[in-house]
Amino acid sequence: MAEHEIWQVLQDASDPYQVVKDLLAQHPEARQKVERLKELKAELEQQHIIAKSSISKRSTLFGLLDGRGNKVIVTDDTDKQLIVNNILEGYHLTSEILQDIGFIDKVTYTYTYIDKNGNFHRAGDMHLDASSVRLEAASKGRGYSLRMNSSIVQAQIAAKSSGAEVDEMINLHFQKFAEPYFEYEQNNNTNWHINKGVLAEAFERHWENLQHSLNGDTNQFNKNSIGNDLESIGKRWWMYRLSSGSAAYYTGPDTLYAQVKNANASLIDNVNTVLNTMDALINLFDKTLSIENLVANLQRAFQASPDKMTISAAIWDGLTKDAQKEVLESVAETMNTKTKNITITIKKNNVIFG
Repeated sequence: MAEHEIWQVLQDASDPYQVVKDLLAQHPEARQKVERLKELKAELEQQHIIAKSSISKRSTLFGLLDGRGNKVIVTDDTDKQLIVNNILEGYHLTSEILQDIGFIDKVTYTYTYIDKNGNFHRAGDMHLDASSVRLEAASKGRGYSLRMNSSIVQAQIAAKSSGAEVDEMINLHFQKFAEPYFEYEQNNNTNWHINKGVLAEAFERHWENLQHSLNGDTNQFNKNSIGNDLESIGKRWWMYRLSSGSAAYYTGPDTLYAQVKNANASLIDNVNTVLNTMDALINLFDKTLSIENLVANLQRAFQASPDKMTISAAIWDGLTKDAQKEVLESVAETMNTKTKNITITIKKNNVIFG
C-alpha cells in the first residue's frame, strides 16, 4: 500500500478496526520493534526513572493514550545514560514503525551547522549514536531534552564529508541561496534575526529541489552551478516560512525527505514526547479494539497539520513588490489555487493568506 493511501482506506472502511488489525499483522518487522519498545520502557521502569502522568488534551496523542502518559523522573542517583540510550533508541524505533506501516513518509536525517565564519556544513542521511547527545533540563520546567553535543556532531558532519571541493561548492551555493535573509537581517528596522535552524531547513528544501532537477546526479553540480537554479526571492521567503513550523517528529520528515537538525540544537525537545509515542504505538498494536474513534485519533496523531498560510508582517512589509508577488505565487501553489483568489489580511503582526 502506498504511503498515506492508508488514510483514505481507513476513512472509506466499513470496519476500520479490522483494517488496522490486518495492516499491523502484515508488518511483523514493526511488531518486533514494538516488542523492543516494551523492553526499553521496562528497563526505565525498573530503575524508577519514569512515572505515570496525565497529558494535555491539546496533545495530538491524547486520544491514543486515553489521557494517560509518562514522564521522566531524574534524581541525583538516576542513571542518566540509560535515559539517553533508551530514549534515543525509542525515538528512532517509533519513527521506523510509523514508516513501516505507511502512516508517515520515509525519514532521513540531515545535520548542519554554520561556523563562526558563516560557512555552512551539511551531512545528509546521517545517524547519531548515544555519545552524540546529552540529557539536559528543558527550559521553563518542561522536563528534559536530548541536546546534541555540538563539537561531536560537528566532527561527525566533517567525517561524512563528500570531499573538500564538494563541501566548498555546497557552502558557496548556500551563501547565494541565503543572500536575501542575510541582507534583510542587516538592513531591516524590526530587529529581525535569522533562525539558523529554520534557514538550514529552508536550504534543505532547495537542495531537494536541486537534486530532483539533476535527477539525483550530484556530479552535475560543479563550480559552474553555484548560484544557479535558485528559487526566486519570494519563493525562498516562503520556503523559510514553511520551515518555521514545529510539527512533532512522529508526523514525518520536516521537508519531503528529511528531519533537519542544527548541531547546536536539541535533537529531542522533550523526552516525554518519545515515551508517550512509544506508549501510543504499544497501545495501537496491543489494544486496537479499545481505542475510541480510532481513525480520527490516528489521523490527529500522525498526520501533520496543514501549513499555516501566514507570514510575518515585518518580513512582508520589507519585501519588494516583485518579491511579494513571488510569495503570493508560492502561496497559490501551496493552496492549489490562483493568486487572484487569495485574500490578504493582517492580524497580530502576521499577514494571513486566505
